[in-house]
Amino acid sequence: EALDCEAVLGAAGWGDDGCGGCAWWSEGSLMASRAGGGDLAVVDTKDRRVVLEHHFEGGGAVGAILPLTRSKAVVLRSSTGADAESSCGGWVLSCVARRTPEQMLHSHLARSRFAEARRVAEAFHLDQEVVSKREWLSLGAEADTAEAVRSMLREVKDDSWCTEQCVASVGGTEGAQRELVSEGLRRVDAMLVAGGSQMGEVEVRALLEQRVRLL
Repeated sequence: EALDCEAVLGAAGWGDDGCGGCAWWSEGSLMASRAGGGDLAVVDTKDRRVVLEHHFEGGGAVGAILPLTRSKAVVLRSSTGADAESSCGGWVLSCVARRTPEQMLHSHLARSRFAEARRVAEAFHLDQEVVSKREWLSLGAEADTAEAVRSMLREVKDDSWCTEQCVASVGGTEGAQRELVSEGLRRVDAMLVAGGSQMGEVEVRALLEQRVRLL
């Protein structure tokens, strides 16, 4: 029975832009390229989930995929930018190796590809808070918007870290500052309640000082 690659990729949440080409990576898994781009994915055809993603920094459309082993494949892609000098007739060979989910996650984070990092974390049950924290810190001056507080800080369960971010940030608008103060106070109160009588005097004083700084 013929396998519908587009359907497999679509079910895995990866084929929105269409499939540029695909080949069997191993029994039960396909390696596919995204149409018109330098992205690759290995998809489990049974569970319909992405088990590996790879992005070529130089871009360039993938022309052919040749799996060598269960952990390595050679990819022929059009040369662009830095690849031009090492290309042959406008094409360059690249080697793609299988990586662990943790390596995939940190590779996406290093490139600020947060949507992909979140998808990997969700698929492999990794800590999604790492993604939210890195995304918040990467926003720089834009991290003080009300929307950023609502969409990112509230997803993080680390009360201490979130409180520090609320204290250190200055809202660019009245609404953003109100969100930061509100979220910071909520986190401080949550830690005081959770700690109860077991908290030491130094810890309580530190939290109360953060509360004062927020006000």
